[in-house]
Amino acid sequence: GLSNPFRGLLKLGSLERRGAMGIWKEFSCELSPLELRLFLDHEDRICVESYSLLRCEALALTHSDGRFELVFLGKKLYLRAPSRDEAEDWLDRIREALHKCRPQLEEDEWETLECPEDSGEGQPIQSDSAALLQYSDVPGNGLDWTLAHEPELDAIKETVLYVDIDKTWVPFIFSLSLETLKCFKIRNNDKILSNSYGIETIQDILPDTSLGGPAFFKVITSKAILKLQAENAEEAASWRELVRGVLMSYLESAEEALTLGGSLDGHSQVILKNIVKENGFLLQYLVAIPLEKGLDSQSFICAGCSRQIGFSFAKPKLCAFSGLYYCDSCHRDDETVIPSRLIHNWDLTKRGV
Repeated sequence: GLSNPFRGLLKLGSLERRGAMGIWKEFSCELSPLELRLFLDHEDRICVESYSLLRCEALALTHSDGRFELVFLGKKLYLRAPSRDEAEDWLDRIREALHKCRPQLEEDEWETLECPEDSGEGQPIQSDSAALLQYSDVPGNGLDWTLAHEPELDAIKETVLYVDIDKTWVPFIFSLSLETLKCFKIRNNDKILSNSYGIETIQDILPDTSLGGPAFFKVITSKAILKLQAENAEEAASWRELVRGVLMSYLESAEEALTLGGSLDGHSQVILKNIVKENGFLLQYLVAIPLEKGLDSQSFICAGCSRQIGFSFAKPKLCAFSGLYYCDSCHRDDETVIPSRLIHNWDLTKRGV
């Protein structure tokens, strides 16, 4: 019954906005499925502006330093990200949101914003085809992209991607399913599994033009960063969109398991801890009702101040929130509703904490 302010957000981050006098000011930005919100960057989180994606007419990257533009019913919004890759990621996610809230909008209806030379905003970024021509001499172009093997039975997408291994681009077959991202190498005309990355280990997937162009991107996992090259920019964008979709599906199923009071596996708990960042340690107290472990499990030491408790020492007091024992200095007999008991049993009884 409690509201979650981050539910459904597609992206969070800091962007600079160009004001009427040409001065750039930093804002905290939130992209939801229906709007882009700008907040003053301090604890009070005051929303100063919001823009409905239903009114978005055009968007484009305008400079290699991370500047991009959004047009809302004739009003231009000039924004700047810390880097070009970050700006492209913002634009990717805005496009994804627009396609969901306005599914009738086709790609060829987008207007390419032109930036006049005297506007002070720099030259517009080249189109994908022009950028690919610019990078025609980088390793990986003119390579074999044919897929000569049958895709995996559970594959959502399976294509050839080139991986940067010690500055050399090596071809692999990547297969994406709802559970894993598998990497196969070809040996004697057979597919041999080289690596398998569980969806729960994937932290993000981002464009990375620094590798050579718009067809390049990287997958960040808990164990490694994969630098990849697709056949073209459209194929790279398709991979980014699909991986994000599968990851969101996994997070939604993990959140549903938590909401229903089911027991979460270790991978789900890791993912949820990543979502709530510094408050991740509190999840263990929501997933299961805490049980007394006994004073001996704490070596007869207060869980708060390491003071000896029990027997002839200070009287131990049980915390109903953590299931741990504390001395009378740390445990002041405050009472509150225990979240895990509320979630699982609808128990509103106040207990000592």
